[in-house]
Amino acid sequence: ARTEKVGKVYRAMRTYDGLVTARVLGISLVFDASWIVVRYLIALALGVRLSVWYFLLFIPIISLVTLVPISFSGLGVREGAYVYLFSQVGVEAPTAISMSLAFYGLRLVGGIIGGVIYALGTRTYFGRAEE
Repeated sequence: ARTEKVGKVYRAMRTYDGLVTARVLGISLVFDASWIVVRYLIALALGVRLSVWYFLLFIPIISLVTLVPISFSGLGVREGAYVYLFSQVGVEAPTAISMSLAFYGLRLVGGIIGGVIYALGTRTYFGRAEE
């Protein structure tokens, strides 16, 4: 059953143009890198002076750990991962927790604002108002 699913995904991927897939992958990497930069800037604002390379290493690990479905929205799990990883390079636990919660709050507020705009505003698609 599992090999059938893998085969189905493989066949579906083969139907897409390789250039389109490469572009989508590139856009995804830029998007993910931008979130890493935001986390780095939050750390700088909190007085953490580390190389951005630590963030490039730690953030994907933290993101994977957060996907484990043992808490609501990864709360607690994410903070634990921040504390564990960033304490290895000298960041104190309260600061690591603050870094995590500041980013979570930023995404939460952004999502709420976007949701309100979506719910109350005119829906536009590719620059055109829906009729």
